[in-house]
Amino acid sequence: MKSKSILWMTGALGAWLAFPACAAEHFEVSVGADMWFGDTKINEIRRDHDAAPSGYITLENDFAFVPNARFRYTTVDSNYLAFDKYDLTLYYRVLDHELMHFNAGVSLMNLSDTEYRNAYNNQRSDFDETEMTWFLAAELNVPNTPADIVGEVNFADNNGFKSTDFIAALQYRMPTEGHELVMRGGYRVIDLQSEKFSSPTLGDSYVFVDGWFVGMRYQF
Repeated sequence: MKSKSILWMTGALGAWLAFPACAAEHFEVSVGADMWFGDTKINEIRRDHDAAPSGYITLENDFAFVPNARFRYTTVDSNYLAFDKYDLTLYYRVLDHELMHFNAGVSLMNLSDTEYRNAYNNQRSDFDETEMTWFLAAELNVPNTPADIVGEVNFADNNGFKSTDFIAALQYRMPTEGHELVMRGGYRVIDLQSEKFSSPTLGDSYVFVDGWFVGMRYQF
């Protein structure tokens, strides 16, 4: 299931990247990377710290009924928690104003190479999942500046597995010869809840990663 999901996401992204060759003037491609300095919290107990890289590629178009697409990869590797998180998001820009943009859509989320360490009995297990999630994002421009306040969230509650991936950030746009370089920094939270994280003595069944991040994005 895991390999099929990754192949599906890779193939869909490839199709999106191949299509603009026929109509490049209608598309904008951007690539970005973040470094997330996250702290883990397992069953209500703070554990260790991890510097978690994240990368993404976005393809936006100006066709009325064709969704935009983004593929994002995030990895966390700590003593009590590890996972690779892949998100393939299809979304529409439902509000496009000079001072505000609002996007909405859906994502296919895949968690693979996962590991959860139960501190009660030191037992290790996996929690690989593939789920559909909802996606919402907004950019609010600071008037008369190239700065924006950014927020986005992926969330789902399916078959006893709850997930939330939330970002709040401030970004600064710098034009570069017809393109755009964006610097950003903010706060990110990933919250996963499942009976797979249950423990008789360590509190609620969830794992939690939160912390500050910095990154950049280049728009071609």
